[in-house]
Amino acid sequence: MKKIETSIIIKATIEQVWQVLTDFKTYPEWSPTIKSFGQEPVLGQLFSHAGTT
Repeated sequence: MKKIETSIIIKATIEQVWQVLTDFKTYPEWSPTIKSFGQEPVLGQLFSHAGTT
């Protein structure tokens, strides 16, 4: 499995960060690696994409 890993310090509250991370429709606006989702993610549910290596 390929993996991208990095770390940063974010000057925001946990709630502010969580709000951004759970706003799936805006990922293409700020994420260089996620341009779209095959289906809308659902909080609390695991998503499996067959064929991913």
